[in-house]
Amino acid sequence: MRWRYLIACVLVGVAVSATVGAVTGVVAALAGGAPTGADGGAGAAVGAGLAGLIVGTALGAVLGALSGMVTTLVARGRQGRGEVAVRAGLSAGAVHATVLAGLAALSWGRPDGSAALEVAGVLVPTLLAAVLSGWACGEVAGMSPEEHDGRGRPA
Repeated sequence: MRWRYLIACVLVGVAVSATVGAVTGVVAALAGGAPTGADGGAGAAVGAGLAGLIVGTALGAVLGALSGMVTTLVARGRQGRGEVAVRAGLSAGAVHATVLAGLAALSWGRPDGSAALEVAGVLVPTLLAAVLSGWACGEVAGMSPEEHDGRGRPA
């Protein structure tokens, strides 16, 4: 079995989770009453953005690897770009939704009223990962074996 969809899903998982993590960190720092002053607010926002980027990258690598393995198993034997794209999108969305919902459930019901943010924190990365993984795996499915192995188009 060739694991050709694994790399595409890992790259998408890292890109989506790192971006969402960085943006979430900056927004949380700015909305959470970051200290003001000459550099206090900007420093807190940059630090929170970097922390979100690092955590998001690690989480994205794990989620991307899991969705890549599931996509490879689900799309085994399929040749059409559209069929692979749909299966990849559904499997990546299912993996992301399951893991992120589980993580959100750990902090569900806090008194600070952040339930809407937790729901958005599950839905936004899940939808982004599903769409981008479907597109990326559809592109990989359309490649010839020579293109996939890095040898270019056959003459």
